[in-house]
Amino acid sequence: MFYVNFMIDQFSYLNITSIGRNLIQDENDCGYACLEIPSCFSYNVAAFPDVNGKLLCELLSSDKYNNSDKFNASKEFHHFFIPSSCDNSPCKSSGKCVPRYQENGYKCICVKGFTGKNCETSKNYY
Repeated sequence: MFYVNFMIDQFSYLNITSIGRNLIQDENDCGYACLEIPSCFSYNVAAFPDVNGKLLCELLSSDKYNNSDKFNASKEFHHFFIPSSCDNSPCKSSGKCVPRYQENGYKCICVKGFTGKNCETSKNYY
């Protein structure tokens, strides 16, 4: 059996196309559903139940690190994600952190003018 301790970003929403949507009783039910689908890496859950006491669950095939431009504050949802080495923001100088889950590591994508494992070295040439 595979187990992941999903982390929560309260009142946040990853706005990408879902690979599955359903109504659930408890936010943990969404996590279990995500674990059953190998391509699921994160999920959004409604912060508040509907009139029937159900929560909307959206299963997602990516995460906030690979889609940071689509990760937003929300008054209606909580976002759950797999913890990664990117949680500590290791990339400097506006570099983008991309998790490598299978290696339990990460890779920094550096902006122009910077290099190094964590984008810590300036490539300014004088």
